[in-house]
Amino acid sequence: MEKFVDLFTVHAHLTDKEKCHHYGYLYDGWTAGMQIKSVLELGCTGFGGGGLISFSKAYPDACVVGVDDRDNNSHNILSSCPNVHLLIGDVYAEGTALKAMADFGSFDLIVDDCVHKKQYQFDAFELWSPLLSREGLYIIEDVFEHEVLDLLSRLSKYGREWQVFFGDTRHLQRNYGMIPDIMLGLKRYKL
Repeated sequence: MEKFVDLFTVHAHLTDKEKCHHYGYLYDGWTAGMQIKSVLELGCTGFGGGGLISFSKAYPDACVVGVDDRDNNSHNILSSCPNVHLLIGDVYAEGTALKAMADFGSFDLIVDDCVHKKQYQFDAFELWSPLLSREGLYIIEDVFEHEVLDLLSRLSKYGREWQVFFGDTRHLQRNYGMIPDIMLGLKRYKL
């Protein structure tokens, strides 16, 4: 498997996951050893679909699905990735989640890269986490440092079920003058 640090760097013109946020090493560490057969990225076309392309190359045998309210001309780019599917719809609408579940089933990796505000991130988690496979990983990108404690407090209602990974790349982001944010990972406890 190719490393996410490299994939996000190669596709930096289509994703900000490495050039702005330096999330590659977190993805590499958190997904190491996982059997990923399906990926769902929420909010996938803002920069043109580079995250989807990277997931497609990291997991060439996986079904990779992106959900966004517009395609931002990413169909041309994604046409070179036969395992990628784009679902146009409102990420925060139950109907969109139901359509994704009906069309694709569950996912081993779900990535929230949508609206970077705690209420939206919490709403997306409540709506989409039921589609996560039992051994899957749910990632919330771009949690602003001043909102992380409140978001964690809201997520704590699921505390007995979910283990939370805290990915802090703020030290790297500050070096490049970026807005410091954090990445969270949630995985179900094995019972």
